[in-house]
Formats: sequence, structure tokens, C-alpha cells
Amino acid sequence: MTLTFYITKGEFMTLGKIVLIMAMLPMALLAQTSSTSDISEIVEDQGQQDKEEKVERIEVTGSLIKRVDVEGPKPIQTLDREALDRAGYNSVADVLRDLSANSFGSTRESSGSSIAGVGTVSLRGLGANRTLVLVNGRRVAKDGIGGVVDLNLIPMAAIERMDILKDSASATYGSDAVAGVVNIITKKDYDGVEFNMRHENAEFQGGNRTTVSGTFGKSTSKGNAMMTVQYRNNTKLFSKDRPWTAEGQSFNTPTPNINTGSGFRQDGNCPSGKIVNGACTFNFSDYTTETPAIEQINAFANGRYELSADTEIYAQANYTRKDIEWQYAPGVVQFTGSNRLKSDYIANKIGPDYDPSRGVDFYWRSLILGNRENETTETGMGAVVGMRRFIGDSWEVNGWVTSERIEREDTNPTGYAHANNLKRELESGANCDWLTPGGVCNLPDDVRVVPTETMTSELSTAELRASGEIFEMPGGMAAMAVGGQVTYETFSDELDELQQQGLVTGGGAGSTGAGDRTVQALYAEVNFPVIENLEVQVSGRYDKYNDFGDTFNPQAAIRYKPLQSVLLRASAGTGFKAPDMVDMYKNSSEGYPTFEDTKGCKTNPDLCGEQQWRATNNGNEGLKEEKSRSLSAGIVVEPNKNFNFNVDFFHVEMENVVGIDYQGLADADAEGRAGEFGVVFERDSEGRIENIQAKQLNLGQRKIAGYDFGFTLGGRTPVGYLGFTQNTTWLIRYDQNNFPGAALTNQLQLTGAPEWRNNIGFTYGPTQNLMLMTNIVTTGSQYKADEEGGKLERYSQVDFQAAYSLRKLQARLTIGARNILGDTPPLDNTDINNQLNASLYNPIGRRFFADYTQSF
Repeated sequence: MTLTFYITKGEFMTLGKIVLIMAMLPMALLAQTSSTSDISEIVEDQGQQDKEEKVERIEVTGSLIKRVDVEGPKPIQTLDREALDRAGYNSVADVLRDLSANSFGSTRESSGSSIAGVGTVSLRGLGANRTLVLVNGRRVAKDGIGGVVDLNLIPMAAIERMDILKDSASATYGSDAVAGVVNIITKKDYDGVEFNMRHENAEFQGGNRTTVSGTFGKSTSKGNAMMTVQYRNNTKLFSKDRPWTAEGQSFNTPTPNINTGSGFRQDGNCPSGKIVNGACTFNFSDYTTETPAIEQINAFANGRYELSADTEIYAQANYTRKDIEWQYAPGVVQFTGSNRLKSDYIANKIGPDYDPSRGVDFYWRSLILGNRENETTETGMGAVVGMRRFIGDSWEVNGWVTSERIEREDTNPTGYAHANNLKRELESGANCDWLTPGGVCNLPDDVRVVPTETMTSELSTAELRASGEIFEMPGGMAAMAVGGQVTYETFSDELDELQQQGLVTGGGAGSTGAGDRTVQALYAEVNFPVIENLEVQVSGRYDKYNDFGDTFNPQAAIRYKPLQSVLLRASAGTGFKAPDMVDMYKNSSEGYPTFEDTKGCKTNPDLCGEQQWRATNNGNEGLKEEKSRSLSAGIVVEPNKNFNFNVDFFHVEMENVVGIDYQGLADADAEGRAGEFGVVFERDSEGRIENIQAKQLNLGQRKIAGYDFGFTLGGRTPVGYLGFTQNTTWLIRYDQNNFPGAALTNQLQLTGAPEWRNNIGFTYGPTQNLMLMTNIVTTGSQYKADEEGGKLERYSQVDFQAAYSLRKLQARLTIGARNILGDTPPLDNTDINNQLNASLYNPIGRRFFADYTQSF
């Protein structure tokens, strides 16, 4: 099957460049016509009435056909503006992290990685890159290194609501929608001015947050224009300032642990005073920030302008700048195997057990280089320009072009060294008497280096869609939507020359990677009202990628209302996840994963148990797409507008899951099978791993199943307004194998994988002006990292706020607290370096906040 669009790559890139210039056109036209005459309003009056009849149907997330009923054949949870305000957060990622369907939590802004300032959502625990994030139904650019959408690039103040589709949707939206879809809907017809200021103050030192925003909107009979500007400031949190992160244990110490051939032991005094199994340890938490300092400015604008009663143009533009700062303890420098240090200076310091022919292994912390500091500047800019035309009584044609670019620049001003020059100084001892406690160390200028990294990602799309009614059936008019899309995506990650050569110590090594991708797609959806209250929805999408091939994904869904208050729904279909470009085109990156060397342990007891080993991770241009099959079925009961109850079952099966499992690779190496997968274990003469050359692989399978429960009750009573909401996700199956040919194993209740999460909200309004709100997020129990240590108990975080409306002033004041009870999340004492799971639990602790909104 061949799919061709008559547009060249050069033309497509030119389109992307001019989109930013065109984006503000509707707003400019609106400004020129804001004083439309009464005569023109009368002339357009009849057309406007006709149009109002046409737009009574709304577009529901998960479907391309507009409909009258919001509750469709697929399960959707909606967080409206009131729910977002009640959540009490200043970022989109924090709001979504509390979702019950975010089963295993998700990445929050944290120190220590290339994506330290990125926040994500991971529905069903299937990974953030398998949850599709849309803004107003359209894709946005991903973070190039993480392969995920950074939710914190979207300003909270601009959002009207968020729809969470808890069903696979590749047949509608294409790649990444295996676990579901988050569709962020921004304000469109806002008229007025609103200012908001919010401050959160942590109970303990560090972790304070401030947000200031302004929203401006203008509506006329010809259209609307809206703009939001938001400033966000999060202060850094040091690990030492919270009891659950205050202790970190490492065997890499300023006074090195050495191995002259009979196992590691301390050399000299142990500055931290803690000795474990004869070796000195170092508390890196004394130097580390747990969460980074973030200063961010967002600007978001959209507008639409009616050219005639049947035609309108629209545009959207956004800009973000985010400055991120964090630090880690001085870097780890290991001199082992073929990289052992050999010199008279070292021989004299080590003593008589030093073997010059063997040398000595050092595990060393480069305190003399200072803390590893990171400064990141991230900018994002994007725009959408489109036109919508109504044809006849029901058809609508909508076409648009989008372009978005994200760029991030990382700089590490301290803590890093030129590997060869540092080795020269350490072997010499002339300028740096590093093996004498308190010894003088004056490193020459050619030792210290400042590593840099620049990441860019771009996404440009052109899409044309038509939808409308096609013929009459016993249950009403059948409707369909058809469309085509062309997407061009680029990714690049550029490191400085020394990092590419592997000559930077104190951190990892890597190489420059880059790639581009063109995707062409055709899709269709048809809705058949078979009989009254019974409709069948059939959809399908064909995607052709220039780098891995093509894929077709169908889906069928059914919606049946046997009673006015009861709705039955079900869907089944296939999905896919295209390989992330960073997994295909990133040439190499160095890290130190933790696992047991299965082969080495058989001959050397010192190599038994989990340890950190050096590994070089390479991209793989031969990756296939991940494939999935999904099924869902549920019931919704809604006897009146004040009561709603739903239960939905879901099941997802995946194959060709992409990743690297080093424990699986180590087990395969022990069986002599690692080479079958293109993996090389490089070992020294004693059998110790020096490096692993691995690449991203299509590893295996994943099968999950579970239930979503939702309950809403609310309304006016003699004592005021009372409201109650409850959402629970309960996983009954989560099986996976992390290596081809391995058996599927159950992951539920293992560390970081609770069976269930629950979110309960209570609202009480004794008067029209006062609302008291409580939200309780509960996470189920799970085993500790060492299962013999038992389980972490289930944990509930209780949040509370009181909002008072000053109606005469058009203002609202809210005060409250997150984790108002000050409860400590469950801590894993079997994993001293990761006692608190920051994906599931908040590392900041109790916070008090005040929020003031002024409208005009």
C-alpha cells in the first residue's frame, strides 16, 4: 500500500517557519473590527443563528465526530476549571500525578538527569511515552531526550479543562496512545481580565513555590482573542533538609576504598565515620538537591475570526522559557581494570601489599573538584494556524498547520574534569596529595572542564479533516469523519567534544545523536445509530513512517442506553507506539546501572549481589514499533444530574516493548547468549565487568488488566452544597518479561507497583460564598526493594482548602494545606538511597498555601 502527499520536505519546513508569523493574524483582524456596526451585525444575524445551530454538537476526546452527548462509547474523566483550582497545584504534571489511573506515579521535576525540569503522566503504569498528550486535540513537540511531552510547558492559567481518555486510541490519533490520552483544552471564548497570585510555603526549609498569572480576553460578534501570561518560581529543596532523603550511602568516598586483589577496604581515615563490610561510605545527600530551582515564564494566546457566516480562521501561539538549577555531590571516579592507577606515589601510599604489575582498584569521590552543578535553559515556541468552513447543513471542513520547537541548553560549571589530565595529577601526587587526609591539592587549569549539551526537537504538522452526516438510519443520522495528516519531526542532541571522546570524568560519556522522521497518515471514523439509543463507532488509521515502516490500526466501539439513566459501552482495537527517535538515533550514552553480574558471581564471590557497572547504551535504527491490543467495557448509571456512577474494565496486551534490561542481559551472558542480541560484555583479566556495549532492543511482552470505579454525588441541601467524588483504579494483572524468551512475571505489589490508587474529594458550601474542600489521595501497599523486608503500608495524603468569594469585588481568596496532617510517606529501609518513591509520593512534605484571584 502506497500513501503519497504532494509536499516536499523543504516546502514543509518553510511552512513551519511562516506559521509563527501568521499565528497572530486572527487577533489582529479582531482588533480592527471590535467596533462592528449595528448594520453589519443585522446582516450577519441570520447566518449567525444558523451557525449556532450547527455548533450545538461538540467534539469529544477520543472521537473525530462532533456529538450532542458528552458521554460517548469510551471512558473519559474530565477535570474542569473548578477541579483544577481545587487540586491546589501550580503545574499540570502535579495535577495529573494524583490521578488514580496514573497507577505507578510518574516523573516529577527532580535533580540528577538531563530531564530534571520535566514532568509527565503515565496512565496504567505503561510509561509516559505511551500516554499521548494533546493540546486542543493536536499533538505537541516532545522532549528530545526523554521522548515525552513536558507537561510543565503548558501554563495552568490558560487551561479550561483536561480530558483523560482511559482507552487506547491509536485508531484515532496514531502513535503513543497505547495507555490512553490526555487532552488539555485551553480557554477559547474568555471575555474579561483576571489576575491570580499563589504562594506555597513548605513546613521545612526549601520547596517553596510562587505563581503569578494574568488572563486577558475580548469577544465580539466576529470572534474572540485571549492571552495568558504566567510566571512560576519553585525554590530548590536540598536532600539533607528532609528526613526521608537525608541519608545516602555510597562506597565512593573522598578517601578512596581500594582493592589490591583481596577485596575492597578503606584506605586511611573514613571521613564520614561509617564503615560497612570493611569499606568506608559517603553520605552524598549532604551535597545534593532533591528538587531543582525552577524559574519559568509562559505566554499563551489564541483567537478566532469569522470571515463569513460559514467560514472562520483561528490561530494559537505559545512561548515558554524555563531556567533550572540543581546540584549533585562531587562525582564518582573509578579506576579499575585496565584503567588502574600505577605510580611510585601510589605505591608509597598503599604500602607493601601493592602489586606494581596489577595496580590497585580505586573507588573514589572527587571532592576536590567540587559539587556537580547543572544550569539548564529551556525554551519552547509553537503556533497553530487554521481555517474551518461549514458546508451545507452538517458538514465541516477543518484544516490547519502547526509548528513547535523546544530547545534545551545544559551547562555544568563545576565538578567535572579532563579524565587524562586528572589521572596524570593523581598518579603524580606532585600538585595533589590526594591520598593523604587533609593533603594539599592545587589542580592545574587544564584539569577542570565545563561540559555542555544542547538538545532540540521540532514538530511540524499539516492536517485536513472533514466531518458530517452521511445517511439516515433507524436511530438517526449516520456521521463520518475522514482526514489526512503529514508530520515532520526532528531530534538532535549535541555534546561537547570532550564528552564525545569519553574524556570527562565525574559524569558520564556520550556522543551526538540526531535524526528526522516523516509520518503520513490517513484516517476515518463512522458512527452508526443502528437503532434508538444504540450506536456503533468504527474507526481506522493508516500511518506510514519513513524510518521503520507502516501500520494500520482499527477500533470498534459500541454505546447502548437500555434506559435513560443507564449507559453500556465497550471498545476493542489495536494500537502502536513508534520507536522514540532518541532510542533509534542517539549514538551512545554512558551510565552505571545496578544489577548482579550473574556470570562473574559464579567464579568470584566479590562480584555477587547488586552492584553498579559501567554500561554504554547505543541507539538501534532497527527497532520495530511496539504493538498492542486493547479491550474495554463498562457501565454508567446517572439517574439525575446530581448522581453518577461508573465501572469500566480494561485489558491491554503489548509486544515488542522497547528498552534495555541489564539484569536480563547479565543472565543471558552467563548462558553465553548475550551475543545473540548484539550485546558485548567487556571484562578484565579477573573477570570483572569493565563496560557493557548494549543497544535498545524490542524486549518482550506486557499484559495488564484492571478496573476503574468512579462515583459523583452533589447538590444543594438544607445545610448548603454537598459534593463527593471518588475515582479508583485497581489493577488485577501486570505481567511482563524483560528479555526475549523469558517467562512473564507478575509485577504487581513489587516496589513502585501498587495494585490500586484512589482519589476522593469532599466539598461543602455552607453559603454561596464559602466552599470547604478536602481531597484524599491513597496509594496501595507494595513490597520493599528487598521483599524480605516486608511491605510498605498504604498511604493517604489529605489536602484541605477553604475558598471565599468576594462577589462585590469580583475576587476569590483561597487558603489551605497540602498534606495537612503532616504524615510521612512510607519509607523503604531496605534501599537507603531511595527510601521515598518520588513518583508516587511528594518529597516536599506539608505545604501551606494562599491563592488570590481578581477579575474585572
